[in-house]
Amino acid sequence: MAKFKKGQSGNPTGRPVGAKNKVNEALRESITNFLSGEFEELKQRVKRLTPKDRMKFFVDILPFALPRLQNTSLEMDFEKMSDDQLDRAIEELKEIALKQQNYVIRESGSKS
Repeated sequence: MAKFKKGQSGNPTGRPVGAKNKVNEALRESITNFLSGEFEELKQRVKRLTPKDRMKFFVDILPFALPRLQNTSLEMDFEKMSDDQLDRAIEELKEIALKQQNYVIRESGSKS
């Protein structure tokens, strides 16, 4: 039998819904600061990747740049795609990520 009613906990003054975890926030800030200092070098390294590896890189980091969506999956057979198709897909992903990032920034009220 449940100890508490659904939607209630033993700590009603606990962390508010939607509040960020302080440890995760500090880690995120540290990673952001590191990447900011290494951004130009990282850009050059990504440019040197093959189109297939560059596409995989963007697909792998996309979840960190965009808010998590429910019931989403991205399945692509990179082996069957031409370099031109991969390059176009990368550019489309960049545009989508940029639009989403701008939306999130506007929604949070941090920047306009």
